[in-house]
Amino acid sequence: MRLYIPENLDIDQIVYDYPPNFKKYKHKRDKLLYVIHLINALTLYNKDLMYDDFVSISAKILQDKTSNYKEYLNYLINVAKVIETDNQYFVGSKSKGFRLTEKYRCEVAIHTISEQTFYRKLKVERNNRIASVKHLNYLTKWFDEKLEIDIDYVNKFLSVEYVLKKDNKSLWQSKKVNNYGKVEVKYKRPIDQLNHAKISAEKISRQDYYLLHDDNVYRFHSNLTNMRSVIRNAVTKN
Repeated sequence: MRLYIPENLDIDQIVYDYPPNFKKYKHKRDKLLYVIHLINALTLYNKDLMYDDFVSISAKILQDKTSNYKEYLNYLINVAKVIETDNQYFVGSKSKGFRLTEKYRCEVAIHTISEQTFYRKLKVERNNRIASVKHLNYLTKWFDEKLEIDIDYVNKFLSVEYVLKKDNKSLWQSKKVNNYGKVEVKYKRPIDQLNHAKISAEKISRQDYYLLHDDNVYRFHSNLTNMRSVIRNAVTKN
């Protein structure tokens, strides 16, 4: 089980410099990293989330992993200064949004979970997602075949694309949104697009498929459906 966190984030140094003082922490750094990971990972299920400055994360997602999630959030926001929040919450319509602080808005690196209890909890979640799509064999059958991706080619492309886009906003992907009668333009930040594509490609290369049936809007989410089309061109079926 892998987490995707900023490559310049040294969690051991942060914890050493600012020791967490809440009782249930007990050196469970994987839980701290999981909260950070979610900011990048949730866009895998809905790439349109990259248009939002803050990624909404429901309390239920966090509470399912750790009962004292508020203490983890407080530590990461107010002590470690790794993430920040919009503090906007509307019952039934919007969860609080989170984003990385500017220092940590960079390319992601892979972290392998070592805490076994937490690993098993995430594995149960993954198995539940798999169970949610068992009745969709006509869609999931494509993942029974071995999918391959030229990950070296993808990473080279992403590096070149990022250099071209990062300082040229005219190249950023955008869309117009009607916000209470006022039309505004939203953009996908190049670093978010790079990380989204990098994680997608890395998961395909390991045949780590995330398949989910959303009961709310009846949509099927997968590595392929939420992958950027330009990256999907590097996928082949063996």
